[in-house]
Amino acid sequence: MIIAVIKRITLFFVAIAVLISTPFIWFNYQLETSPKIEENYPRVVMVLGASVLSPTEPSLVLKKRLDVASDLYNNDLVEKILVSGDNRASDYNEPLTMINYLDSKGVDKGNIVADYAGVRTIESCWRAKNVFNIDRMYLVTQRFHLPRAVFLCEQFGIETIPLIANDSSNQVSIRGYIREIPASFSAILESGSFSSKYEIEGDEPDLGIY
Repeated sequence: MIIAVIKRITLFFVAIAVLISTPFIWFNYQLETSPKIEENYPRVVMVLGASVLSPTEPSLVLKKRLDVASDLYNNDLVEKILVSGDNRASDYNEPLTMINYLDSKGVDKGNIVADYAGVRTIESCWRAKNVFNIDRMYLVTQRFHLPRAVFLCEQFGIETIPLIANDSSNQVSIRGYIREIPASFSAILESGSFSSKYEIEGDEPDLGIY
């Protein structure tokens, strides 16, 4: 009797694990097999936010993302960089730090556009389409994060070229992959009816022209 109960409980948790991990596996498969844009490359790149240490010092994870974007810009492959991150606290501003770092890398501040309400990946992708009117763009983040980010942006109608930023450390990458399993499941549930709760100011630039 006890063994039968243990088997049922084990099967239940295995089924839950499979259910939760399926979107993560599917997103990764889609990223590897999806056709890449081969002409009319976008002139806009979006960098997804990550933690910052000060107004001028991004975390190493974020530096790696910003380095990819600055290289694109400095090689005249994009005209605008959209930095999307968290600015909910008065003493914490990811987009400002991203702007300052890109400026130190030779990017003209006039060509950096900030989304201060990109508090989550789904928020950043929704706002890229519905606030900044982007139809095509490069998207920069780490490999563990890209499948979900690309899925969400394409769900909202953005043709996306994923660009992989270098990992900062194996430890961060492992944590990232583990986090992505439930986050991918949540993305499936949210994306169909998502709408940003943050107000649109009305003066955001139209990046759909690039």
